[in-house]
Amino acid sequence: MRAKLEAYELALDEACMRALETDAAAQIHTLFQKHRAAITRLGPERRATYNQLHAVTRYEEPGMLDLPETIAVPLPADAVDAPGHLFVDQAGAFNTKLNGWEKSVLAEERDRPDFLSWLRNGNRLPGYPDFIVLRGTVDGMVRDSGASS
Repeated sequence: MRAKLEAYELALDEACMRALETDAAAQIHTLFQKHRAAITRLGPERRATYNQLHAVTRYEEPGMLDLPETIAVPLPADAVDAPGHLFVDQAGAFNTKLNGWEKSVLAEERDRPDFLSWLRNGNRLPGYPDFIVLRGTVDGMVRDSGASS
């Protein structure tokens, strides 16, 4: 009972809780960075568990981009090749229909020397990015969000 009372008293101390949260966040960050490569090799369900841990941390921690192995998209009759897409067919092409500003944004992104690939964000909502652009840096791959509608 004494241990429970002491824990309760410590939980009421704001400075103590801030220090505990800061230490816990640092440990989570260190462990995630140490085991990131191994986590990426896990199945989608297990990776989702780690992403849930990141979602409840006090400080933002980058999660993992969990992509499906294959995608099926409707192909409009006027679709054209959109180079650099993350998903391509057996011929190495990705065909889709892009409007004028989408074509110019993607052309500009592809011209950057660190460009690796792109994909359209599935969430077509205001405030959500239309594209996710993958870039290669000396520290590894990073992702950027493109213009939003």
